[in-house]
Amino acid sequence: MKSPWSKLDEKISKFNISEGEQNKEISSNDYKAWYNRGTCQSKQQNYEDAVKSYDRAIEIKPDYYEAWSNRGNSLRMLGNLRGSVKSYDRAIEIKPDDHVSWAGRGKVLNKFEKFGKAIESYDRAIEIKPDYYEALGNRGNIMNEIKKYKEAIESYDRAIEIKPDRFEIWMGRAWSLYKLGKYEESSRNYDKVLEIKPNYQVAKDNQEIVKKKIAKSKK
Repeated sequence: MKSPWSKLDEKISKFNISEGEQNKEISSNDYKAWYNRGTCQSKQQNYEDAVKSYDRAIEIKPDYYEAWSNRGNSLRMLGNLRGSVKSYDRAIEIKPDDHVSWAGRGKVLNKFEKFGKAIESYDRAIEIKPDYYEALGNRGNIMNEIKKYKEAIESYDRAIEIKPDRFEIWMGRAWSLYKLGKYEESSRNYDKVLEIKPNYQVAKDNQEIVKKKIAKSKK
């Protein structure tokens, strides 16, 4: 039986050859092949070469928004945040309703600590795709960073309605509740995190802190 990754493995194997062979095998105007090559390299965490492959795809087809968006992802992973934003912006210029690029842009702007603009990007992604729980969760994380805990909980609640089994969302919500002084509810949220991810040490440690707060409040 072939693994579910067999087709991807075949693609990766196909591209794990010398530079000369690669250039010989990929037609000079086959932008999709260059894009697929970049995707495989990105999955291998070979981001520098992935960017080169996306650049080749874009050179052939400048309005290929998927290549611009994935280029932004690879540049973000390389720490080239300014280049990443420019790539996302180009993808959005070509396809304004590309929710993935809006969300990627939000991640980079958050790293720049441009929280307002990051929230605007996530809001646009969510407007386009209302069930985009990753964007809702990340929006909640930013609200926690800027100490807007009630707004954070609102984002987490929407994300949980869509995807209740993501421990990261419950983790963020537990922290919001802790900062609001709602210790018992925070503790229940940490219980939920540990139900989903039983060996998550950070949640265990935070749960102990919350329980001490609860015990202290009852004295």
